[in-house]
Amino acid sequence: MKQTSLSRRLLAGAAGLALAATSAFAFAAPAAAQDDARTFGGGSMVKKPKIDYTAECDPATGNWTIEWTVSPRSNAKVEITEVKSDGESVDALGDIAVGTKLSRHSHHKPASVSGTQEVEHGVESATLEVEFTGKWGWKTKTKSKSTTVDLEDCKDHSDEGEPLGPDVVYLVDCTHLVFIIDNSQGEADTVVTFSPNQEVAYGEASGFSYTIDEDGEVVPVIEDDASVATDGEASAESPVVVEHAPGDGATAVGFHASEGLEISVGLTLNGEELEFGDAIVSFNDEVDGLDCEVDGGEGGEDELPVTGSSTLLIAGGALALLALGGGMFMVARRRRVTFTA
Repeated sequence: MKQTSLSRRLLAGAAGLALAATSAFAFAAPAAAQDDARTFGGGSMVKKPKIDYTAECDPATGNWTIEWTVSPRSNAKVEITEVKSDGESVDALGDIAVGTKLSRHSHHKPASVSGTQEVEHGVESATLEVEFTGKWGWKTKTKSKSTTVDLEDCKDHSDEGEPLGPDVVYLVDCTHLVFIIDNSQGEADTVVTFSPNQEVAYGEASGFSYTIDEDGEVVPVIEDDASVATDGEASAESPVVVEHAPGDGATAVGFHASEGLEISVGLTLNGEELEFGDAIVSFNDEVDGLDCEVDGGEGGEDELPVTGSSTLLIAGGALALLALGGGMFMVARRRRVTFTA
């Protein structure tokens, strides 16, 4: 009886030891596998680099200064293998340089690097992209990170005046009304519209220009063979539109004038239509007192009066001075001008 009980106990103990050993192995295997993943580059350990930044604006110039800081997020040693600034590959942006090695746990290699980028006023965003390459166990992996900074217009415009618009000069004889639009000194994209109150022939005018005298007054300059090629029709519903970029030279547009003709002038600078009230040039008013018939007569035989007015237009209302008097009106006498329709 005792021998039988002892055998059973020994068998039971052996079975228990075998079960315990099996359980221990079962629990140890996942742990070993987990340690292996950490050691040899499990996907969870290969992370994209981290890009931080601070951005400051100079309100006097509107320029931005961006301080970029790049650091790895993995424990292994990594190397910067590519740097792109605003989509273009560069060797370095400050200390953010191709070939730089980083490590979060090394006294001999930096844990992060920084670089400064200067961005001029008017640029709406800046982007930095950095690629890291590192070896995790026996595997070499590459990760990249791209960060974009949106840049607002931070310039202080409180002390700035409105942009200069074009010079607009008009010249009148007995049968034509000619406008010269000159944006050579202007600072804005300009659209000038001429809306007649009646259907009228118009076209490109040649031989018309102007100068500015010592007192700042406009002096009409009209060549002997000046002419207007009236090959189009304009009306209030179909105005004449002249577009100029900053720095563009002069464009001359001539209208075949008759009694009652009025031209309404409109101005848009940099896409903003100006509110300046009425700006109307009346043919009747301009030829009043000239030696010719308002209806298109030939006028005097020796001389043909020509009138002109100019305004250096400034956004915000200066166009109201255009052809509306205010001390700007003047009369110049010259020899007969021949117009061809």
